[in-house]
Amino acid sequence: MNRWFVLLLGIGFMIVGLFPEINLKIVRMLGKMDWAEQRLGTGGTFNVWKWIGILAPILAMIYFFSGGYSPTNGWNRNQDIKNSFQKSYESYSTHKYISYNLHED
Repeated sequence: MNRWFVLLLGIGFMIVGLFPEINLKIVRMLGKMDWAEQRLGTGGTFNVWKWIGILAPILAMIYFFSGGYSPTNGWNRNQDIKNSFQKSYESYSTHKYISYNLHED
């Protein structure tokens, strides 16, 4: 999944969860969550949307900066860093440096 899309989706959930006016409109449009009302008491649906509004952007930022998830390769956390180090090492080792042997045996 595109990392930018996930980040924007997380920001969207943050807006829905943390702004009471938008939160109320979404609950009216989607309805209340029965399990949240039973387990969390009155206003449980609004509390769930608040938690989604807090957790979604945090998880989206972790996903965005980690490199994302690929079904074939799994989490690509350090691939970019590893590749950049490998490329810099290869470019460093291929340079022709003149070395002077100051200590003769």
